Amino acid sequence: MLVHAYLTRFERVQRGESLERALNASNASLEHARRDRQAAPAAYRWRGSYEWLRGNPASARKWWERSADAARRLGTTRELQYTKQERDRLERGSAAGGT
Repeated sequence: MLVHAYLTRFERVQRGESLERALNASNASLEHARRDRQAAPAAYRWRGSYEWLRGNPASARKWWERSADAARRLGTTRELQYTKQERDRLERGSAAGGT
C-alpha cells in the first residue's frame, strides 16, 4: 500500500521525493511478491503505475500485463479488475505518462 500512497502523493503534490519513495516501496513490494505469490498482482500493478508516472508507458503496460496474468493464474478477478481500472485511469487522464 505504500507504493500506492507515494504514487498518489506524486500525482497530487510532491513529485521528486514521492517518486523516489514509490520506487523504494515498489522494490520492497516486488521482493515480497517473490515469497508470496498472492501479493504479485498488486505489486506488478503498482510497478506499472510507477513506470507510467515516470514517463515510461511501454514498461508500464508490460507490468500491467504481468499483473493481469498473475491475477488470472491465481483466479483473483478482483485484482484483475483493479489492474484494469488503474491502467484505464492513467491511460485516459494522466499527463505524466503520455501516449
